[in-house]
Amino acid sequence: MKWNASWIASPEAPHDAADRFYRSFEIRKTVKKAEVYTTAKGVYEAFLNGSRIGDYILAPGWTVYQKRIQYQVYDVTALLRDGENRIEAVVGRGWYSSPLGWANDENKRKIVRAREKALLLELHLLYEDGEEEIIKTDESWLTEESAVRFSEIYDGETYDASFRPAEPVYCAVLPFGGEDLIPQEGELIREHEVIPAEKVFVTPEGEIMVDFGQEVTGYVEFTVNAEEGDVVRILHSEVMDREGNFYNENYRSAKAEINYICKAGLQTYHPHLTFFGFRYIKLDKWPEKAQDVRPGSFKAIAVYSDMKRTGYLKTSDSLLNRLILNAVWSQKDNFL
Repeated sequence: MKWNASWIASPEAPHDAADRFYRSFEIRKTVKKAEVYTTAKGVYEAFLNGSRIGDYILAPGWTVYQKRIQYQVYDVTALLRDGENRIEAVVGRGWYSSPLGWANDENKRKIVRAREKALLLELHLLYEDGEEEIIKTDESWLTEESAVRFSEIYDGETYDASFRPAEPVYCAVLPFGGEDLIPQEGELIREHEVIPAEKVFVTPEGEIMVDFGQEVTGYVEFTVNAEEGDVVRILHSEVMDREGNFYNENYRSAKAEINYICKAGLQTYHPHLTFFGFRYIKLDKWPEKAQDVRPGSFKAIAVYSDMKRTGYLKTSDSLLNRLILNAVWSQKDNFL
């Protein structure tokens, strides 16, 4: 594909908040077909008129960004409307500017951390009368910081539900860096099983814990009734220590946490631009008292590459069946 669009980024210095890029456009006649071609340096979620484009989680996935980046194509015909439309995307650090891979080299950590998150997008419109139009990322797009105040693959996500952005500014245009843009080749990453919390319990050290009963790769969705400004802080872990207390030292330097600043009232949230491997979560900060926390307020959403399962095996031994299931889940948890 020959791209007409330009890479766009915030004109400000690289920062932790995920960037929102957007542009409005008019539809004045009947559209036969509309397709979005897009990718990012970072990970993105794209929207047309407020509706999510596609169901690819953490697009465009992990890659060696300096050599090749996959782009995705989405049919968005059904999301268009007559008159004014708005297309937008939120881009977080993802793997692209995560410094954790260079834990022992501070110079490389600084270089990676300073990488600019960027978006590349084209909306191809084919009208019923045969005319074609391309809406593309360029200097006419606007950008602002999003409510995702921090996003990183290993450290987690901070989201402010009451955040109000400053005035938007026009995007900076970046040159192509010689990377090879290729169409999507690998399986898409999608949401799969939803696993309800099994129990809420308090550890010997007084920590409020939620147990999902098994290891999951993905993220927690929670519902909480709160006042504006209340803070939820969730820490993840795979195992408990010998005394039955919270333990996540096996994560090494990864913080693996969710920080959520509440709006007023009942609200539901899950992270958008990161993921975790966990069985337990610790409610380090929670607006409700421990005795009021219920398992029904939490569910784990499994996220992994959309693999096709080709074999099944069931025996007369329940323990062997559990072992087989553990092996299947190990594959799911490690193929994101």
